[in-house]
Amino acid sequence: MLYLIRHAQASYLSANYDQLSNLGMQQAKALGDFLSSEISIHQKYVGPHKRQKQTAERIREAYKLINQDIPLPTYIQQLKEHSGPATLHYHKPKLIKEHPLCIQWHNQALEHPEKLRENSIKIFEHFIPQWMAGEYAVAGLEDFVTFRSEIAQGMDKILKLKEPSQNTILITSAGSISAIMANLLRIDDIGRIAQLSFEVYNASVTSLQLYGDEWKIAKFNQVDHLTEDMKTVV
Repeated sequence: MLYLIRHAQASYLSANYDQLSNLGMQQAKALGDFLSSEISIHQKYVGPHKRQKQTAERIREAYKLINQDIPLPTYIQQLKEHSGPATLHYHKPKLIKEHPLCIQWHNQALEHPEKLRENSIKIFEHFIPQWMAGEYAVAGLEDFVTFRSEIAQGMDKILKLKEPSQNTILITSAGSISAIMANLLRIDDIGRIAQLSFEVYNASVTSLQLYGDEWKIAKFNQVDHLTEDMKTVV
């Protein structure tokens, strides 16, 4: 089996996003407890971001508590998150001055600070499908086509080392998971790929199984290990 695991909740809207929040730490612990009770891990690949590494460490601690060894992580750059958020950061000042919906969401958040998180997510979800489709390029930041190609190269390396009977976990991010699934399941519709990335819960588990030469989804976005108040997408 191949398990795609999204990192636990990071510190959205804080000075340092790339750090698990307090809730994220709880999610990561619950994730580790769940995995250690369900599967043996033969290979573990982790992306380069701190939030991904922190999630991996909580998983390792859970297996250690039951005296079960798991492989040391193999860090792989291709499991990084895409540059959509950085591209939005560049274009956002213009969007909130010129795009009607973005103006509305931004101004509403200024008038009602409690809506800052909700409305900034609306702007993000509005922007990302357009960025994935090739709009809003920024010099020095990779576009989605390049990102998806890099994901595919990373997965080629991983899958060449995977035996069919092995359980391999990948600890990565929502955009990466949507790209991996799109590549393995041959999905090319940008709208569907973007929607997948918005649906992936923090600390979720998506499991894929190989039938012949075709990958099939066994479980998508599994969060049985999280209570309702622990389920987040951002």
